[in-house]
Amino acid sequence: MELIFSFLIYLIFSHIISDFVLQPDKWVKDKEEHKSRSKYLYLHAFVAATLAGIASALFFNLYTTAFVFVLTLLSHLIIDLIKTHFNNTLKSFIFDQLGHFAVIIIILSLLFPLNWHQEISFLKIWLSSSTVICLIVVLAGYIVLFRPASILISKLVESWRPEFEDSDGLKNAGKYIGYTERLLIYTLMLLHQYTAIGLLVTAKSILRFNERKTSEYILFGTLLSFSIAILVGIFISLFLSYFLPESAECVLRSLYNDSQ
Repeated sequence: MELIFSFLIYLIFSHIISDFVLQPDKWVKDKEEHKSRSKYLYLHAFVAATLAGIASALFFNLYTTAFVFVLTLLSHLIIDLIKTHFNNTLKSFIFDQLGHFAVIIIILSLLFPLNWHQEISFLKIWLSSSTVICLIVVLAGYIVLFRPASILISKLVESWRPEFEDSDGLKNAGKYIGYTERLLIYTLMLLHQYTAIGLLVTAKSILRFNERKTSEYILFGTLLSFSIAILVGIFISLFLSYFLPESAECVLRSLYNDSQ
């Protein structure tokens, strides 16, 4: 069970990296415009398959790694190609992610009935250790709060965005402000520094805008950003305390001491 759980975490981590860190906006727009003729459709699928293959190579032999690579490559091509034929909305984004996670579950169900008695090397044992898994889960939380959360907020407020497209604000400033505030709140949640979160919310509330529409738009986006960061922080904290209590306590205590 520990091996299954560890491999699942590595596959999810590789998916998050390939879909939200190593896929620039330029690739996404090109895929939407050129669909099956876009070179980035195939390049992104190759990147996703390579990372999944690397994750597999840490646990399995070359044959199994090749199987995971090919299955991830083909599934990514099919899912992303289907997505290009629909409008880039919140619904299409959610179904796209559900499709990729379904493939991960399929990979697990196909592999592990055949590998229960496989000998685990020292490296595999280390990679499966609760401390390493704890760190990966915490890091995955940080990654989710960057681009995935930004995409979700963007989809939720896109109906109001045309009214503010002509504003003279700094380019992409709102996006990076959101990144920063979510990173701070998530870190404070992990460190159980809830008073500091209240101070951060208070500091953001000092901002004032002359127009009511602008105030409401900024306030709604801010509350969404804060809420997502807090919910992710709560989920990760509960996950670690339930599944990896000793390692989580050790890692979080180390983070807390470093912050002093």
